[in-house]
Amino acid sequence: MRRARLVLAVAALAVGCASAVTEGQLALRQGRYVEAEGFFNEALAKDPGRTDALVGLGIAQYKAGQVDQAIESLEKAVPIRPLRAIRPCVLVRRCGLPYCI
Repeated sequence: MRRARLVLAVAALAVGCASAVTEGQLALRQGRYVEAEGFFNEALAKDPGRTDALVGLGIAQYKAGQVDQAIESLEKAVPIRPLRAIRPCVLVRRCGLPYCI
């Protein structure tokens, strides 16, 4: 019983975190950069190691004109998952970032 509750609690956290990332990605695609930044920050508050949230946050920050913060966010993704951080590099280039992680 106790293990089942733990599994359900972890699943609920994972779903909530994924929703924030998904909402952030949608806001980013629609040009709502400040709102996207909020969603990615929400996901990162729950799981600071979410590479996709860090990359999304970096892109949203860049698009909102916060270049220094964008670089900082993108640099945080590399030590967490170096191989996974390379793939978003293509996305970053498509979004027009002059900086690639």
